[in-house]
Amino acid sequence: MKILKIKTPSGFKMLEPNFEINFMTKTRVDLESPNDDLIELEKGLFYPVETVFIGKNSSGKTTTLDLIAAVFELLNTGRISKRYLELGSALSLEVLFYTRGSIFRYTGQFRNNALADQQYLTIEEEGFGKTTLKASYKKDLSNAAFLNVPDFVPAPGGDTSLVTKYASDASINLPLTIAEGMGANFRLFHQWLGEDIFNVLVRLFDDSIEVLTPCKGDAALGSSFLFRRVGEASTIIVDALTLERLLSKGTVRGIILYALSLLVFRNGGHLLVDEIEASFNRNLIENLFLMFEDPSINKNGGSIIYSTHYSELLDVNSRCDNVNVLHRNGTKITLRNMSVDYNVRTEMLKSSQFNQNTFDTLINYNRLMDLKDAVRKG
Repeated sequence: MKILKIKTPSGFKMLEPNFEINFMTKTRVDLESPNDDLIELEKGLFYPVETVFIGKNSSGKTTTLDLIAAVFELLNTGRISKRYLELGSALSLEVLFYTRGSIFRYTGQFRNNALADQQYLTIEEEGFGKTTLKASYKKDLSNAAFLNVPDFVPAPGGDTSLVTKYASDASINLPLTIAEGMGANFRLFHQWLGEDIFNVLVRLFDDSIEVLTPCKGDAALGSSFLFRRVGEASTIIVDALTLERLLSKGTVRGIILYALSLLVFRNGGHLLVDEIEASFNRNLIENLFLMFEDPSINKNGGSIIYSTHYSELLDVNSRCDNVNVLHRNGTKITLRNMSVDYNVRTEMLKSSQFNQNTFDTLINYNRLMDLKDAVRKG
């Protein structure tokens, strides 16, 4: 399953009304090239392996990824958690997604009502349509004709949509943030990936670790691990909380990021990561992108959606139409696509154009000078 477009007509938090994210390619695809940075869902329908959101601090990167995470939750479970909206707030959604040869269009209106015992937004209205790709459709599918899915039953007044019945498949679609800080997930990674891959992964981020293995047998040790560093004489048993204290933040987050990526390689789907550079060496991130673009590793068309402050990461991928620039103007957040909305110089590195402030993403120089003056006077 791939999310093709997300639109929120009424706005979401500070996003401008009719804020739209279009994940599909927007420029010509050279069919004579390998195109390892693209996934061909079907003939003529391409999807980027990486989609990036970049902008200044407080430009809306996290808010935009929250919107995508809410859509993930809806398509995975049929529900949206109340944590995404303030009490009394409403959310309108239009989502296009592709799965099993069909394009679906979901529309829904949700509200965070005043019932404190409810964990999910209340559904106020729903619609659901289906189509197949046609040569007459525009690249952004804005003229696609959708027929109502007759066996879809809306759930107004409830909190669970039947949309998950049509969106569910073997793919994994989740934000990294739901797994962060949870060392107990290492047990699941060990089980899913196998001991050999898990051990290689652990040593990639901390080569001082000789043993890191979930305990077996005794149910009381269900969330405990055998742990030993290189050169130490004995192996100790630690619980998940102690394990997190023994490992650096970068090691824990790195193992989780890479482990979830490996699962997406195996099953397809999306991985959503906010501030992908946090706690990491740039080389580790660039090599992760290269793994996503290697079809011998990423065998089922997994894709990664991420935000970053580091424009240099954009140079790993040659395309521009997968780069989205966020700005906050007053209380409204807007999104512009690098390829569609700017005059991009294709002969220059994308990072060079960011560093020259082509996209108005650098820190305001005058405000920086104001801070320096205030410090000197203070």
